[in-house]
Amino acid sequence: MKMIDLLHKRILIAAKSNSYSSSSIVTEFTVLEVAPSGNFVKVRDMDGRRYWKISADIVPIEVLECVEKSPITVAKKTTWARHSLNTTQFRDGTPIPNINHPDDWCAMKSPAMCYYQNDNNMGVLYNWYAVSSVKGLAPDGWRVPTPNDFRLSGTPEINGTGVFRSGVDGNFHQLDDSDMWWTSHTYDASAAMYYMSNIDKGVITDIYDKSYGLSVRLVKVEE
Repeated sequence: MKMIDLLHKRILIAAKSNSYSSSSIVTEFTVLEVAPSGNFVKVRDMDGRRYWKISADIVPIEVLECVEKSPITVAKKTTWARHSLNTTQFRDGTPIPNINHPDDWCAMKSPAMCYYQNDNNMGVLYNWYAVSSVKGLAPDGWRVPTPNDFRLSGTPEINGTGVFRSGVDGNFHQLDDSDMWWTSHTYDASAAMYYMSNIDKGVITDIYDKSYGLSVRLVKVEE
């Protein structure tokens, strides 16, 4: 994509948090201006700060609506499921493999689920391979939310007790002040986007390896 094609668009960019880090943080920018050379763009971040970005850094993982033509976005009514998904099978009835052992969990490159702390009385976590399966994780009439569902219609109600399972060591973790969910958006062959809603800091966008286990909160398919 040429730099000029990004003019007046909102874009998502994944960049390293520092030169020593292998992880990336997804940030949203609005492209304000393209340099005459075509190699630079001036962007504004969500905090209103403006600065130039070199072309090598502008590799959008998603280009959003054109803000020049649509300066005000009116979000459609989104109906969120009241609770996170807890199904153990796909829409076609195929069981989702329940993986308990940490090593087996980390090695999975295909759909998998687990109960938090491997306790059947707790909520279900899914790797992103289950989220994206063509067999369908969501039941009829529902779907996995896109980044825009979170961005434009707000996050579902949070209780600040989010949990996840690491795709690195297979351990379980609990967040005392945040909830987090997978989105339907893939970043690359090994990572996908999730949203974290923090009671104090608001929404945080980032990517995780697809082998991580996160909750899924569905949205209703609107006619």
